[in-house]
Amino acid sequence: MLTEKRYLRGGVPLWLDTSGGHVRTRAKLRSEACDVAVVGGGVSGALIALTLARAGLDVVVVDRRQPGLGSTAASTAMIQYEIDTPLRELRDKIGARRAIRAYRRSLKAVADLKALIAAEKIHCDWRDRDAVYLAGNKLGYRALQLEAAARRRVGLPSACRRRISTQTNLNPNMASSAPEQSFRRVLEKLIPRGWRLAR
Repeated sequence: MLTEKRYLRGGVPLWLDTSGGHVRTRAKLRSEACDVAVVGGGVSGALIALTLARAGLDVVVVDRRQPGLGSTAASTAMIQYEIDTPLRELRDKIGARRAIRAYRRSLKAVADLKALIAAEKIHCDWRDRDAVYLAGNKLGYRALQLEAAARRRVGLPSACRRRISTQTNLNPNMASSAPEQSFRRVLEKLIPRGWRLAR
């Protein structure tokens, strides 16, 4: 049974205009053995495949589309440890221990990704950045102060800044990276490791 096919973007994303060509794939997936089959040939699937290949596993990547034409093409290019739910709210929902663990693991994931890109010499326009959050309807001035303080107490980098009538939170340890370059360079690193990519 096939999963529902959804359109993940509209128009022509910037990344498709700057991608520099397609990744070569097999026309069909033949019957073959492998240690792990990764479903999805975008940036997430490519990174999973690279991590598995680095561990010595035989990997096949499959995708119904040309790799990189799904949600990767619609990426914002932001790499951040943020979770959609603020730490204080997540703590109320699932408990302090699990909420803190989720945020710490997310922060570590950004650092691990940066280290992997450096180790593999993947040229993907990685740039370290700070994320700025403005006071708004969901988190006002006081709520942002409390959120930043809660993060600092558990070792998560965060700072509050007050500028005239605007309260902001400044969170370092973020980055940006060109998604099309990222997945293409990662897939190139897999070629000498014997990976296969099929549609």
